[in-house]
Formats: sequence, C-alpha cells, structure tokens
Amino acid sequence: MENETNTVVQPIDDERLKAAIRTGLERGKRQVVPRRRKRLSLGIAAALVGLMVLTAGAAKVSPAFAEALQRIPSFNIFLKLINEDTALISSIDQNLLQRIGQTVEKDGKRLTVEALIADERRLVIFYSTNMSGGYDGGLRFDLYDEHGKSLGGALTTDHVFTDNAQLQSSGNEDYIDLLLDHGEKMPSKVRFLALQNGTTLEFDLVIDQNRFAGMTRKYEINQTIEIDGQKLHVVRARQSPLIMELIVRKDKANTKEIPGFVNLRLQDDSGRSWLSGITFTGDEMSLFFKNGYFQKPKRLTLLADGLFMFEKDQKVVVDLEKNIMLEASDDRLSLGTVDPRFQTDGDDFSTFAITLTGLDEIDQLRRGINILSNDFTDANGTVHALAEVKGLFTSSVSIPSENKSSTYYPILRKKYPQPLTFTISDYPGYVLKPIELELIP
Repeated sequence: MENETNTVVQPIDDERLKAAIRTGLERGKRQVVPRRRKRLSLGIAAALVGLMVLTAGAAKVSPAFAEALQRIPSFNIFLKLINEDTALISSIDQNLLQRIGQTVEKDGKRLTVEALIADERRLVIFYSTNMSGGYDGGLRFDLYDEHGKSLGGALTTDHVFTDNAQLQSSGNEDYIDLLLDHGEKMPSKVRFLALQNGTTLEFDLVIDQNRFAGMTRKYEINQTIEIDGQKLHVVRARQSPLIMELIVRKDKANTKEIPGFVNLRLQDDSGRSWLSGITFTGDEMSLFFKNGYFQKPKRLTLLADGLFMFEKDQKVVVDLEKNIMLEASDDRLSLGTVDPRFQTDGDDFSTFAITLTGLDEIDQLRRGINILSNDFTDANGTVHALAEVKGLFTSSVSIPSENKSSTYYPILRKKYPQPLTFTISDYPGYVLKPIELELIP
C-alpha cells in the first residue's frame, strides 16, 4: 500500500497498562446494557439547556429543535435515550428530524411512529406503543426497501437510561437504530413492520433524502497498525450526519484472524470519547462511531489497548449422537447444554450448545461471539448449512460471574453421518499494546 506510515506501538510500564485496562474494562461493563444514559430532566427547559451544552453553548436553540419539543409527544423521553448520542442531537438541531405521527392499531395492539432521522447509512425511528418490548414481550421489527428487500445491518432497540443512579426502562417510548451493512445505501422508502405474537403492524415511511444530501466529509488516513507481527491498514474516514465510518483492511500476510480492537474508542480534542461498532466484509472492517458531520473537532484520535486475535484455520469436530467433542482449539471449549429458559427446539430443527469457560475480563468484553462457521462437513465429506430459524432465536448466553458463555446453533432434524466438522470463525484471544492514531492531527 502506497503512502503509508507505520504507527509505532510504544512499550508501556505495568502500572500504566493495568490502569488503562481497568479503565477499558469499566467502559466495557457499561456496554452490557445498550446505551446506558445519563440523567436528563423531563422539563423542556432542562432539555434546552442540555442541547446548548451539546452544541458548544450556542446562544439560542434552533427552531428545528424547539419545534420538535413542542410537536412530538414524549420527545423529552426520547431525549433521555439519546442524550449521549451527539450525532443525533446535533442532526436534530440542524433540521434532519422528520416528524411522522402515523399510528397503526390492530388486535388491541397500537404503535405510533412519532419521528425518524436518517442519513445514507443510519436510520433511527422514534416510536410509542402499548406493546411490551424486550425478550419476554416478543416484540420485534423488520425493515424493507421499496422493492421488498430486507434492509441488512445491525438493528438495536430496547434502550434504557439511568435516573438517580438507577437503571430505568423508557416504558412505552423507544427507538430502533439501524446501521446498514457496508456498501448499502438508505432507500427513499422504507416498509417498517412491528411484529408481536402473530400480529403485524405495517408502516410505509418516506425518507426525505434532501435533508442530508451532500453532507459527507472524507479523510484519507493511510497509516498502519502493527502488533505481534499482525498488520491493520487504516485507509480512510468518512463522516455523514449520524456516524463516522473508519475503513480498516487486514494485511494479506497476517497469520492470525483479527476480529477487533481491545477497548476501542475515538477521542476528540476536549477528551470526549465515542465507542465503536464493527462490521466486516471479507478482509475489510468498518468501525462506526456516533461522531457525525456536524461535530467539527480540531483533533480526533483513535485509541485502543490492543487487538483481539486468534490463530487461523482451527477446527471443531463433534459427534452430536454421542454428545462428545472430538477436537477443539483448547480445553476451554466443550459441548454444553441448552438452557430452556432462553432457547427451545423447533419443529424442523434441534439446537446444540458450544460452551466456552475460563474467560477473563478482557475476553468478556466480546460477549456473544459466534465461534462456529455457518456450515459444516459431515463424515462423508458433504457440506451442510445450519438451519434457518424464523422468529426469535437466542444465539448466545453469557454468565460473567462464572467466566463462561454458551453459543447456540440450530441444525435440521435429519440423520447426519457423524462426526461433524466446523471451522472456527471467531475465538477468544488478544495481545495488549496501546494504540494511538491521529486521524485529524
């Protein structure tokens, strides 16, 4: 790769490293519940003050934000949920919020899409409902484009906040947050489905793309991170209103798989930090931070405490008829049991569990990793895919107090020649060395 400079990973003394790791671990623990929020008063006056702080003490609040406070029911509740998301707050202030106010009711179930905000890669839909959410409530969402194609990406909901140091549910108000897969772009129309216990509520939403047209900013980085002989090439950064995306490529000569960074964060010149989500396309990873187009820091620095990594080309061999594991990466891996509280078999599939033990605190920063590949080879050399499951399926359960986790895999109810061989697609492992990379020097 041309015009690259190596990022030197400096040695660090034990006490500084331990302190950095402790800080990162506390940060990781805060991620266990999505989007834990700081306290925000219910009053409109407090909301206005909060906005002025987030917009660097602007003398007055924009008409767009004031209108949202006045016209969107329960907007103060939504503000509680997004209080730490400066990209969302600043985009609302810049008139990117679309008020919807559309209600659908069926079988006694009701949901109102209050508003939405979008850019080329991220869609946030604010809603209120009388349906209970979460795992027990069975409420889930699907999104499709105008051609009926499912919108692929990372979807989060069931957000919470803290009030008086107590974790609080948002009650009847929440939002869904969709980050499209790498290479996908936001459609002009979205079909939004809310599903619960056989009832489906449907919405046709128009995305006003003129609101964010042309709002992108690109930075060429072209620097290399090297740890333990493994290299990552940081290629470029791209800001849109709701996210900053950092493109990182794995070196083709790497002998280990690198699924991510240890305690990755983005820090601006004021010391404020943003955590990251990661998606993968082959040997390329996209790092996403909620630092958007309207944030204009003098300096942005990428920081991490090291890299997660594990050896390539590892296998797991199991005999599901005898319920034994014949080959594994190490003695931490075994065939487990499926907890019926979280997962049951289906009519056309059964479920088996792979259990990992001996996980330390840094391993547990990556809970719910998908250990096995999505296909496997039977004893006759025939390749099969895992079963496709419709509806809710719990893929993993972590037990931090016991330093272990279990991952669940669905397999069709048919007789496979045993044993079955899987490729390991992800596994615990890491090397700790501090990373500091100036993105905007």
